[in-house]
Amino acid sequence: MFHSISTGIPGTYPSCPSTTLSYEVGSTCHLSCNYGYFAANTEEVVCNVLLPITSFYSTGIWSPSDGVACEAIHCALTTLPSVLNGYFDERQCTNSIGDSCNMTCYDGHYPVTHTETHCQLIAGETFGLWLNEIPDYSCQVVGCALDDLPTIQNGFINMETCTGIMVGDTCSVECNEGYHSSSTQCQYVGTDVGTWSNVTCSGSLPHC
Repeated sequence: MFHSISTGIPGTYPSCPSTTLSYEVGSTCHLSCNYGYFAANTEEVVCNVLLPITSFYSTGIWSPSDGVACEAIHCALTTLPSVLNGYFDERQCTNSIGDSCNMTCYDGHYPVTHTETHCQLIAGETFGLWLNEIPDYSCQVVGCALDDLPTIQNGFINMETCTGIMVGDTCSVECNEGYHSSSTQCQYVGTDVGTWSNVTCSGSLPHC
């Protein structure tokens, strides 16, 4: 006979409970890995006689004695969902079962869909699959409204000089004589609508 089986791996032998003190030679125990793991080599061990037999109470040995392992199931980072005007950053994601990954929008874009995907278990498989929470992940370009251009003392913004209304585009400021300024720029502020940067016409009136 042989003492009950134990395991230091993320799994159990439900057919061979640890409450049983010993098992007869020839007993077979089936490995059940924890959720999110799979049996990497064999799913069962057998109680064999340990030779040579030295006494009536000779100890047996579980076979195989090594190579029994439960390995974690992962989702391939290369199979993360595609994103319109954005991406899932592999460097910021973990990919075990139950892990999540958040999408990132390109500069000047704002998320307009769900932003998260999860690594889910596939029954009977040794690999996971990223769960698409929605059919398509998407980010939209952020723009600034021309009606929101700032009012400037001692000058004005010439809309004919605007390079566009997307993030990064600029409009020139024309200041009164004796004053000067830089351009105003459409900036991303974390929402789906951008904001024009504040500018002023600085200087003073000319004197004789």
